[in-house]
Amino acid sequence: MRALDLIPLRFSPFSPRKKKEVLKFFSELSKESRMMYTTDGIDPETLYAQFRSGWKYHTYILVYYGKEMVGLVRLLQYNKVGKIEGIAVADRYQGKGIGTRIVKYIIALAMLNGIRVLRAEVKKENKKSYRLFSHLGFKVTKRDSLIHLEREL
Repeated sequence: MRALDLIPLRFSPFSPRKKKEVLKFFSELSKESRMMYTTDGIDPETLYAQFRSGWKYHTYILVYYGKEMVGLVRLLQYNKVGKIEGIAVADRYQGKGIGTRIVKYIIALAMLNGIRVLRAEVKKENKKSYRLFSHLGFKVTKRDSLIHLEREL
C-alpha cells in the first residue's frame, strides 16, 4: 500500500466559480499530461473551455489531496451508458494511485446513477491511461486513432 492510499482524497463537484483553481491546475500540467484532448497539448484556457462545456448536464468532479487540487474528471451519461472524459492527474502526483482512485470513484458513481456500461477512449501513445483502464477491467472494443474501452457495471 502506498502512503498516498492512506490519506483520503476529497471529491468535489465542479462549478464555474472554481475557474481560477481549474486554470491553475491546467497551467501546471506538462504538455504530455494535456493529452486529454490532443497529442500536441493545448493551452489552459482552451482546456478549461472544453472541460467546462456541458457542466450543467454531466458530472464534473475535482479531486483534492488536502487543499491542493490534484486531479479532475468528467463523466458523461446518456441513458444507461456513461463515458469517462477529461481525466487528468497533476504531474507530480502521477504514479501514486490517484488515477486509479478517480476511476474507481467514477465507477461507483456511475453504478449509483444507473449506468450499466462505462466507456473511455485513450490515445494509442498514452500507455499509462491504457494500463489504468485495463487494470480496472475495461476491455478494448475498437482501435483506430484511439483505443476504445468499455466495462460493464
